[in-house]
Amino acid sequence: MRDLRRIRVLATAAAVVALLTAAASPARADTTLEVRPGLSPFFSDGKNGSGPREYVTRNLSTEARNQYLRSCRSGYSCYAVGEGDGQHTFFELYYCDNRNLTNFLGRGAAVNHQTDEAVAYLRDRESVTRQEINPDNIPVSVDWNPIWYIHPC
Repeated sequence: MRDLRRIRVLATAAAVVALLTAAASPARADTTLEVRPGLSPFFSDGKNGSGPREYVTRNLSTEARNQYLRSCRSGYSCYAVGEGDGQHTFFELYYCDNRNLTNFLGRGAAVNHQTDEAVAYLRDRESVTRQEINPDNIPVSVDWNPIWYIHPC
């Protein structure tokens, strides 16, 4: 009987110590929300596995983003969007397929360095053109909030 009582007392004491230890060390919940801009379709290996590739570069500083905008490849339209933490994602698009956007929020920039007078169109959820990006290789400011689609050419 004594041994049973001793086991209960020890078990209760262990439970109290465990509760006090848990209460003393606050839980570490990761409250960081990753905002990863994306678009589809995206042709990282070229269209149907061949032809020119499309590129995405993430975690760029503002200075690096500006350099990328000034260096948009000939034949491409390029788009910069914030990641919500001061960093930027940069897309270099070659193909004319309509693109669906995810997490394109806030202000960003675009530049169109395509050939053959190909104008890029930024469209809202009803596919109404909200902004045109002329093929003059001059970066322009973009408000991504109403934009749901990019039609590169």
